[in-house]
Amino acid sequence: MSTSKPRRATRQPGSSLAACDVWRFGRHIARLHREGDFKHVLTYAADAGADEFVSLTMPVQGNPWEWPELHPFFRMNLPEGDQLGMLKEAFGPRLDGTDLTLLGLVGANGIGRIQIVPEGQSPTDSPEDFDLGHVLKGDNSESAFRDLLRQHLRSGVSGVMPKLLSPEQAPGSEDVEFRKASFVTPRAIIKGSSARLPHLALNEHLTMEVARRSGMPAARTLVSEDGLALVVERFDTDAQGHPVSGVEDFCSLLAMRPAEKYDTTWERIAQSLRSYVPAAQRAKQLETLLQIVVLNYVVRNADCHSKNVALIYGDAGDVRLAPAYDVVTTVAYTGFRDSPPGLLLGGKKSWAPGSTLGRFAQSVCGVAPRKLKETVERVAEAALSVFPDVVRTMNAYPDFHEIGKRMLLAWEEGIRALTAGAKSDEAPQDRMRELVESNRFSPVEPEPRRGSPGRGVMVGPRTR
Repeated sequence: MSTSKPRRATRQPGSSLAACDVWRFGRHIARLHREGDFKHVLTYAADAGADEFVSLTMPVQGNPWEWPELHPFFRMNLPEGDQLGMLKEAFGPRLDGTDLTLLGLVGANGIGRIQIVPEGQSPTDSPEDFDLGHVLKGDNSESAFRDLLRQHLRSGVSGVMPKLLSPEQAPGSEDVEFRKASFVTPRAIIKGSSARLPHLALNEHLTMEVARRSGMPAARTLVSEDGLALVVERFDTDAQGHPVSGVEDFCSLLAMRPAEKYDTTWERIAQSLRSYVPAAQRAKQLETLLQIVVLNYVVRNADCHSKNVALIYGDAGDVRLAPAYDVVTTVAYTGFRDSPPGLLLGGKKSWAPGSTLGRFAQSVCGVAPRKLKETVERVAEAALSVFPDVVRTMNAYPDFHEIGKRMLLAWEEGIRALTAGAKSDEAPQDRMRELVESNRFSPVEPEPRRGSPGRGVMVGPRTR
């Protein structure tokens, strides 16, 4: 690769950004520019190596990669909603409303090994350290957390960028999503809670513990002392915060817009996995995909969409599923209790998939019924083992008691729905029922169904 730096483009403040440089591991490998109002073009450097691809969907080639709008890979980490408003507040005229300008502002601090900066600029070589102690031991109330985001946006700390912030829509509005206040640092993703989603950090930490104890690859998490913030260790960087792996979610891999993240199926995700995972690793990765599906059904995570499942890779010969992440018992919250699964399975969204799950396992993932039964049992046993931890957390944080109770009741329903055929006296659903009864949990009152018939409140409006 040429050692000369890309030429620096001149641009007046407030004018549209015409091009960006794309870097990988400190090497300039491609140029991204806009033609007209919408069309975007990615052109690889003449001496880019075959392993220096930007995306699995865009291997290195002589011809440019053209797209009628910003390429799906580059849309993957673009901010939206409230977080976009905060960026506009912080950077004002530097944002002109175009995706390319927005990408040029935040693209150096995204997830994965690719950095995007305005043409002629170089990404920061060494990410600045972020004091996690401030989060783990400090004030993480909703207002304090937002102030922390604003502080780092204004100071321009390298490697710190906002992720998703809670929307203003009232529960039950048709376009509401389960968004979490969070931001990305070089070594971790830090998430907050809100009045609308109280103690979300505790919920996700305990739900992710089910994933970890079930034996599947899963991101590691820590909770702050006040129980309001969650630190998720990044799996795409090393201990110093340097990128080591590429990451692409299935919303990008399926060439979908972020707004369409619910509008796909587990079958399509499995098909896409087959396209990019080498044959030698394919069976294992499909088995892991099935584990992720089972996990989300057991813990009742209605917010598992195509952006919450991803591939991670070193090169095209080393592609695998990313560790499970963003797994939350969403039905524990008012406004989301009646939400169905986020993605279609066998053409339907139901927490009682019945034989549909078996057909998906065998026909799509190549997993035999016996293996599926073992997978369900492992996840159920993991949920049973985390049950005492949830109870202890409820005692330690009294405000979490109601959410914790709803989580455990949801897990019981999830286990019962997937293990209905078990005959043993030691069946997981019976043991979970005994634990619920021994703790004398009161039942959760049902809430009225909101939104359009046949669509859960977590699913946004369909795009055309």
